[in-house]
Amino acid sequence: INRVACARFLWNLYVMKKGNLKLATRYSSRYSKMANAKSPVADIVLENVDFDAVLGVVENEFMNLPDGKNFNPGKEVSVLEFLSYLKLLSDR
Repeated sequence: INRVACARFLWNLYVMKKGNLKLATRYSSRYSKMANAKSPVADIVLENVDFDAVLGVVENEFMNLPDGKNFNPGKEVSVLEFLSYLKLLSDR
C-alpha cells in the first residue's frame, strides 16, 4: 500500500482504539476555522480527504515526514515499515 492509505488505516484504527470519533476530524476542524490556513505538510493540501489521517499519524509519531516537509503520499510502504507503524500504535 502507499503511505497515504497506510496513514488512513492507522488513523482510523487509532480513533477506534481511543473511542473518540471527534479525533477523526480533529485537524481539519481546527484548520477550517483559521483565516488563510495552510497545511503544515507541503504535499498534503487542507482539502485532501486524508488530511486528518496524515497529520494524526505524524503528530502521534506513528509515521514521519521523511524530509521534514513532505509526507510522500504515493510512496509504497514495505511490510516491515507497516509492522513498525502498527507496533508504535499498539504501544499507545
